[in-house]
Amino acid sequence: MNQITRIIKNTGVEVISNMLNMGLSAVFTFIVARMLGPQRYGVYSLVTTFPLIFAALIIFGLDCVLIRDIARDKKESGKMLFNAILFQSLMTIVTSLVIIVSMFFLGYEPNTMFLIIYFFLFCTINSITTVNSSVFKAFEKMEYNALLNSGERFLVLLLGITVIMKFGSVFSILSVFVIIAIFKLVISLRLSFSRFVNLEIAFDRKIFNYFFKEGYPIAVSSFFTAFRWNIVIVIISKMLTETDTGYYNAALKLAYPILVVIFAYSAAILPVMSKYYKDDDYNLERLYKASLKLAMTFSIPLAIMISFFSSKIVNILFGNQYLVSATVLKIVVWILPFSFLLYPLGNLLIAMNRQKIAMKANGYNSIILVILAIILTHRFGLYGASASIVLAEFLLVITYFYNITKIYKYVEISEFLLKPFFAGFLMFLAVYLAGEKNLFFSMPVSLMLYFFVLYFSGIFHKEEIEKIKEAFRMKNTEKIINE
Repeated sequence: MNQITRIIKNTGVEVISNMLNMGLSAVFTFIVARMLGPQRYGVYSLVTTFPLIFAALIIFGLDCVLIRDIARDKKESGKMLFNAILFQSLMTIVTSLVIIVSMFFLGYEPNTMFLIIYFFLFCTINSITTVNSSVFKAFEKMEYNALLNSGERFLVLLLGITVIMKFGSVFSILSVFVIIAIFKLVISLRLSFSRFVNLEIAFDRKIFNYFFKEGYPIAVSSFFTAFRWNIVIVIISKMLTETDTGYYNAALKLAYPILVVIFAYSAAILPVMSKYYKDDDYNLERLYKASLKLAMTFSIPLAIMISFFSSKIVNILFGNQYLVSATVLKIVVWILPFSFLLYPLGNLLIAMNRQKIAMKANGYNSIILVILAIILTHRFGLYGASASIVLAEFLLVITYFYNITKIYKYVEISEFLLKPFFAGFLMFLAVYLAGEKNLFFSMPVSLMLYFFVLYFSGIFHKEEIEKIKEAFRMKNTEKIINE
């Protein structure tokens, strides 16, 4: 199978799997939120958010390091994977101490602390599975990862609904996560060592040192990414109320799953970017530019639609008790265009072995976010807190793009940014003039207008359009490579 075909297949597998997972997770979230109500859902949100801030310390960037290195050379994969699991075990101890100290510092109640530690157990198991699943991605066999993730989400939905209907407690829901995570880890390890790598039980200090050297910039960067996504919930829980926490998280849960599309695409292009950086600069530049264009092309209409119809969306999915979340959703959904850009930009930095740049950028941005969140929450309450994460994400995109421009290549902003925004503005006018009552008419018409304007504005060159058409038809792929 040639390279273009693999990218198409792997992206398709990831997108289909993640779309299915998104749907299953969304249904589960809606049921949990409805049955718990805003106040108890606020408790659930805090408990399932706080440990996620620190989960990156367990993974320690090893997922990206293994994908990159195994994709380049598969000979030492068995030894590297074994040492990666040992390394994670050590980091679990360190991370657990950090979490305990943080909880005492913030002054959480004993019951809340217990639930946070219990969910951290799930995060630990899931982190080991994530690193192990890097083997599937490095071998460009995304279907294994897709089956594991989809199976997990299906079981969580099935057992989770049963448990919440019978017990209705946060602890019972977390227990479902933990049990299924253990089952998933066992299957993942069995697949890795039986089909892809030969298990080499040998501690290697050099590999440990290599993991620390290569992984810590990604780990710190990932920590700050998780920090940025989740710290606002912690700030709201301390400065406002548990109910406000529930409102905010409900809105964020509607925006966040859409990122699975760019997650899938990023997962498929990281090993390819790593190879291209080594020996094919022309194709690396072409892939980089196309990624930025695709990111903006698909994120802007989604943000416009969700923002405009937020009240209907929240009312249908969560009910009248969450109507405050509709206004929050109008704000936080605009994180999508910036987040869609961040993932291909971040992947390029990793492929070029420039993880430290991403680490520093995320660190500075996290400090800015905390300051913005505290000030805006104090001044404007829940809506100010929602705006802070969008502003911070925008600033991070600028930082990433500036650094890549300085060390690699400059891409004209008009190529990927101005044209989608112009088309999006026309799309918004069409939706606004049609009104909310004509939802089923205005949505398809405005989307057609958006892509019509983009097509004739020339955001994709004629050659790129033909290549995209050929790629999606999965024909003539050899011709695409040879051109």
